[in-house]
Amino acid sequence: MYIMWQVVVPRRRSHWRPMLEDATARWRRRFVSSNRALTADTIFPGSYLIQNVFFRTNWPDDQRASNDSRVRRLDLVTLTKTWREAQPYPPYARSKYIAWTRAAAMLSVHSVIEFVDDRRAMHVMVDPGDALLHHYRLWNGDEMNFGSDKATVDRRMHEFYDEIVSRAAARHRRRRTARTKHGALRASDT
Repeated sequence: MYIMWQVVVPRRRSHWRPMLEDATARWRRRFVSSNRALTADTIFPGSYLIQNVFFRTNWPDDQRASNDSRVRRLDLVTLTKTWREAQPYPPYARSKYIAWTRAAAMLSVHSVIEFVDDRRAMHVMVDPGDALLHHYRLWNGDEMNFGSDKATVDRRMHEFYDEIVSRAAARHRRRRTARTKHGALRASDT
């Protein structure tokens, strides 16, 4: 069994590199303009902090995906759960990050705690329009009111619908084939 319940998803772009390049450029423009003593060459994006948003599994399923027998058979939660909290969590609260390993000295679950060169390396706060951490789980909100109980439909994963279904089906076929071969080998060993 393979369980995936958190996925970092680019929003404006379909691939990681352009998403990270956009986030870096936007961050550098904003940061350098607020502190004229710094230039784009004197700061380094040590990590990219991506905000969390819950796709509550106790909210209704998407009609299109739930009527697709392939999606139901493969149990593709990333396609069936399209209702999410309207408000992403603030940075550092349940965030995930992408870090440059050469820049990070100490890590935690939700952010880099310390950079090797704290004067240059900094967190890039990725705009929710560039990427979000899709967090799929049974969730009834939290006591700190970081997210929201207001729901909105987000079908971003449907832009990758056919690719998700075909990759998941291929993975299931490979696992089924491997189990069959492994079982056949065991039977012949006795």
